[in-house]
Amino acid sequence: MLKNDGIESIPSKDLVESPTLVKQNRFQKIMKIVFSSYGLFIILVLIIILGILLGLIPVFLNNTKQTNILVIDNNNSTLIDKIFNSTDSITETLSKLEPTVPITTTVQTLPIEPTSQPQPSTSLPATTDHEDTSTQTTLVPSTLSTEDATTEQTIMTTEKLCEIDPDPESIIPIDYNSNDCPTQSIYSPKFISLTNSYNFEYPINQIIVCPGSKLELKCPSSQLLHVFSAYYGIQPDTNTFSCSKKSSLHEICYFDLTFSNLTTICEKKTSCEITVNVGSFGDPCINSKNKQLFVQYQCLDTINYDLVNTCDLNKNKSSICPDKSGAQHEIMICDSKPFSIECPNGHLISILCAFYGLDPNLRCPGTFYYGAPSACYSKQSHDLVIENCHGKQNCTFRDETGTKYDIGFTEVCPGFQNILLIQWECVSNEQTTLQPPTTLTTLPTCSTRPFINASCDSTHSPYVPQPLTNSTLTHFSYPIYQQIVCQGSTLVLVCPSDLVIHIYSAYFGIQEPTRSAFCMSSPWMENPHMFYIPQSFDIVKNTCEYKTKCVLRAYAVTMGGVELNSAYSKQLVVQYQCVNPTVLAEQISQCPSKNEIPEICAKVEESEEIYEQTICDGSAMSLSCGSKRISVVCAFYGVHPSLTSCGVPDLAVKPVCYFNSSYTTVKSECDGRSSCSYNAIGSNVFFDDPCTGFRKALFPYICFRVVRLVLMAVKVT
Repeated sequence: MLKNDGIESIPSKDLVESPTLVKQNRFQKIMKIVFSSYGLFIILVLIIILGILLGLIPVFLNNTKQTNILVIDNNNSTLIDKIFNSTDSITETLSKLEPTVPITTTVQTLPIEPTSQPQPSTSLPATTDHEDTSTQTTLVPSTLSTEDATTEQTIMTTEKLCEIDPDPESIIPIDYNSNDCPTQSIYSPKFISLTNSYNFEYPINQIIVCPGSKLELKCPSSQLLHVFSAYYGIQPDTNTFSCSKKSSLHEICYFDLTFSNLTTICEKKTSCEITVNVGSFGDPCINSKNKQLFVQYQCLDTINYDLVNTCDLNKNKSSICPDKSGAQHEIMICDSKPFSIECPNGHLISILCAFYGLDPNLRCPGTFYYGAPSACYSKQSHDLVIENCHGKQNCTFRDETGTKYDIGFTEVCPGFQNILLIQWECVSNEQTTLQPPTTLTTLPTCSTRPFINASCDSTHSPYVPQPLTNSTLTHFSYPIYQQIVCQGSTLVLVCPSDLVIHIYSAYFGIQEPTRSAFCMSSPWMENPHMFYIPQSFDIVKNTCEYKTKCVLRAYAVTMGGVELNSAYSKQLVVQYQCVNPTVLAEQISQCPSKNEIPEICAKVEESEEIYEQTICDGSAMSLSCGSKRISVVCAFYGVHPSLTSCGVPDLAVKPVCYFNSSYTTVKSECDGRSSCSYNAIGSNVFFDDPCTGFRKALFPYICFRVVRLVLMAVKVT
């Protein structure tokens, strides 16, 4: 009952709450409490407590999938047995392996107990000396179902692409030195290779020149020449086909007297001079232009020379055709009478070898062979016999038309009784030759990056070769060879097939340190002290660098295109190496370039005691020291690229040319005097003109106590 203003009132029947309404109000109050911040916090705490009690929290915190990897090789040996998380890269892990045999890898994905510990892994050493991938991996997934578990299995087959050489061969020539007597024939040399370029601790030099050449074989002053092997003519194994662009009629032609002639001229000497012409070596290959002189020699000290000299020489000469064996047939014909070769019914002729010419070990009886080539025949004769007889049951040779058995043999060895020799066998006409399947039984060796522990040579100039003091001198462990040929000669440089040419230094002209008297015009004439075009080194390098073979023609037109003075004969001097191409590209070529042309008179700063003057050709010279006396310490009359006056900077070709006598002339005229002068500098003062067509200059260093005088030239346009 409610009271209002002292009046008692009785509630209406409609205002009394029903039981249903009371329950709804209670539910709303409870939900209000639950969704309040306090309620949510209490619920979260209860959930965490419940999770800990039921062991659910470790599952959420350690939900990383794990994989058991088992790696085995073909011998069922375990290489890796380890547990990895799913975040680990299986391929990355396996790529660290460098197997020595192909391996098969099984990768099993299994549920792992949280408490299990991974087994210790076995790691293999990594090889870092190869650049190419040695294996190729293929993944083949499969799923195996069982009652207890499902196993995801991946078979990973790793196929090796190349072998890692555990003991790689050396790339340094001296490592293959042999102290055994040479076994190759002195008449039939083979190209030197990396593995046979040293004998008795000394490198074997190899020079090839064409007919008309003049050359000097030269050793260091303390060493002696030993001719290793030689021939003049054509031999198929070593012919470079560089001496003529015309095709050769001969497959082989040479004199065995070449070796004895060279030993007479050169053996046990410090140097020897050779002119390659018919007068010196005869002509074993008449009408063929591709003849060459091929010489292999060594420069030895006295002790090693005496040791090598005790070796017996191999004087064997190989026959053109091998000895007949088994069921093979052979016929040798010395005249032009008709003859036939045949096989029985059901069989055909198979030509094995044939030639028409001269064989070093065969002679027709009763014939005269004095002065004949040791061997001489054309490949054409073999081809003609093949064309006329091969695959037939019989064939006949006649000489009714005077054309050498009517099939046109070319007379490549005129003046001597030629031999026709044929070797053949009879094969069944039903015989079928099957090529056996090619099976790769061995893998290639993984490529490596060779490296030689050596340093660059900072002292030598590529433009001015210095005399070799010892034939064993090396640069980056490769020997330095030197060849000298005279103007008008053709020089062929050849390196082993796995090595390339590196030009160490070179010039065409005259340089006093390496001058060959054999190449000079007149031994009684004064020759320029320095007389060359620096560009000749660049031409030689551009022609030969990184090549296995190159041809150098020692002519002014090919070595710079400028004739400095035709009165003086010149020479081509080349110092070169045969080196590993990677060593050349990544080590030798990275050495600092020395592009400066060596000075004639070293530059000095002017002072009150020292002065420098350059007097151009045709100008007057006047030197004065007042109360003091002149002393000339350097002077030259000629041209040098370092000059900054007399028009030298404008020259397209800047040569180096001067005489030593120009210094002597100025010194004798001016030394000890307080002054000296010339009305006009020119050849009237210095007599000889070192560079015709160039305006010369006198370049002196002058001082009150010391005078250096240098003369230079400028080309007249």
